[in-house]
Amino acid sequence: MSEGMAETTAGHNSKARAGVIRKIMGDLDSVDSRIAELQEERKGIKGRIKADLGMKVADFNVLRRFYQLEDDPRDMLFDVLREGFKALSIGSQSSFLEAIDPKPEPAKGMLPTIEECKDNGALSFRLGKAVDDFPETIKTKARKEAYIEGWEMAKAAKLANEARDAIEADAAAFEEDPEEAVAEA
Repeated sequence: MSEGMAETTAGHNSKARAGVIRKIMGDLDSVDSRIAELQEERKGIKGRIKADLGMKVADFNVLRRFYQLEDDPRDMLFDVLREGFKALSIGSQSSFLEAIDPKPEPAKGMLPTIEECKDNGALSFRLGKAVDDFPETIKTKARKEAYIEGWEMAKAAKLANEARDAIEADAAAFEEDPEEAVAEA
């Protein structure tokens, strides 16, 4: 026994200490078991992000991070993102920031541009609307075609993302346990 150990146990009842050690081990085992159960529950919930929403967990985590921020820090974060996207010339990726900025309503009688019709179609797809569920402002054939094109492009992008995610998940499963991945295939 080391000299330091001898000092810490000198004059102590070794049976009582053994009981304390066993109690602490049992308590830790119990907590570890509950943690494992909670992690399994969390894994199931996160699985619903992909299955129910078709989103990547990482993307949902970004949304969750924004949601958890209070108003002032959230506004500051958006300002930082806008500035960063502009400085790094990542223009198209910052388009989600434009969605949170208030836009003036078009003047009465003004029609949306063709590009706005495409954007409306893409947004309608993401909101789960039918391809033929046109807003009142989309009246001309060209605008309806642009709306449908935007809707179909958003659908194609979602399908491509789902295919990519499935391939990435299969690759990750194979890296984790090649035998099990092959058996499941």
